[in-house]
Amino acid sequence: MSDDTNAGPPQPTEQPHRWLTGKRLLWMGLLIVLVLLAAAAYWPVDYSVKVSP
Repeated sequence: MSDDTNAGPPQPTEQPHRWLTGKRLLWMGLLIVLVLLAAAAYWPVDYSVKVSP
């Protein structure tokens, strides 16, 4: 019985590995968007000063 419970986990652990690659790309995209948003929030302050003479 203890063998059956040990044989189960190995299979499911292999699937998450494939998910990690997809999630990693998603997280990278989210990070880039967040960085762009943060930069856009700070840029207008400098832009408004340069745009208005």
